[in-house]
Amino acid sequence: MLKNISRLLILSLFFVFFLLSQASNYSKAFATGFKLSNEAKDSTKAGESLYIKHCLQCHQKDGSGVPNMFPPIMKSDWANGDKIKLINVLLKGLNGDIEVSGDQYSQVMPKQDYLTNTEIAQILTYIRRNFGNDADAVYPEEVATVRGKK
Repeated sequence: MLKNISRLLILSLFFVFFLLSQASNYSKAFATGFKLSNEAKDSTKAGESLYIKHCLQCHQKDGSGVPNMFPPIMKSDWANGDKIKLINVLLKGLNGDIEVSGDQYSQVMPKQDYLTNTEIAQILTYIRRNFGNDADAVYPEEVATVRGKK
């Protein structure tokens, strides 16, 4: 009996550690109580730093954008939406009218294709996990796949 309980406990611990090892550094499990790994902290800091360097001027420190000029990313349907669409925005830029959270914008957003796949993934993950957004991380492999399509 004790042997079976020990096996069950070991199996349960193995299962928990397996699940944690498979979880994204940005998963809700980590965000709701587990400490972030140093790698996740570094990636989050890198995403924030890249956002400040490349995005803050138009989208503002709090993600609110500039009314009638640059769209908000705060609680944005774009930021929380399709990853491929967001990756393409950074790789190809935007020109023309768009609707963001019910408002129209028509300013040009220059392409940011000079950024590496990792940098784009870090920026987009930072945006998708901050400013009241709650969306999945973007991975460099996803950016590479989209970048590879012409």
